[in-house]
Amino acid sequence: MAGNKELENNMKDYLNEYTLEFSYQQMFNEIKFSPEISMLAQLAVHLYQGRNDFKATKLFHLNENNFNLAMNACEYGLRSYKNDEQEPVTSPSTV
Repeated sequence: MAGNKELENNMKDYLNEYTLEFSYQQMFNEIKFSPEISMLAQLAVHLYQGRNDFKATKLFHLNENNFNLAMNACEYGLRSYKNDEQEPVTSPSTV
């Protein structure tokens, strides 16, 4: 979301920095996004909460800049997801 100023400016009021709750349904009800920004917002919600039905094929309709932004977000999200699944690393001194 931080990679696109329009998206960041519209989304930040719906993300509670203390509880990390994201009022995305309210956001989509209150803000009329352009088609491109709407796709990025939907992707951001999907990566953040996984609570919306997002089809990755939508990304092919983005302009080059937004497509690259989306791909970077997906790559970052995938790396974060894989790191969460790994076994904790223990040092020999704690075994």
